[in-house]
Amino acid sequence: MFEDIVKVVVIGLFTAIMVILLKNTKSELTIPLTIMGCIMIFGILTDRLASVINSLSGIYGSANLSGEEAVTLMKIMGIAYVTEFASSTCKDAEQTAIAGKIELAGRIFIVWLALPLAVKLLSTLKTLF
Repeated sequence: MFEDIVKVVVIGLFTAIMVILLKNTKSELTIPLTIMGCIMIFGILTDRLASVINSLSGIYGSANLSGEEAVTLMKIMGIAYVTEFASSTCKDAEQTAIAGKIELAGRIFIVWLALPLAVKLLSTLKTLF
């Protein structure tokens, strides 16, 4: 685990330094370089993501959540992470308008996925009181 965070930090710092150095001389290379750095970091994180998913599956099982509910929660978390990744990349490319629309779309999809869970929660609470 420690090696992975060192890799992420080294890739992140190297990418940031290269972008700063190339910004004034070869600005057309900064966006592809940033995207490549992000993809490399994301690649390192995918190994850890599998263990997180397995841990969450155990937690969902102990909480007596149905498979459908667990899958919905996993989708919501996935949308949040992917949306943040894409939005940050757009902001790095100084495309804040696109980043904002990506964030809005992510929020809408999360609410859309969460509505059935909220209805189920409210109906459960209604039966308790």
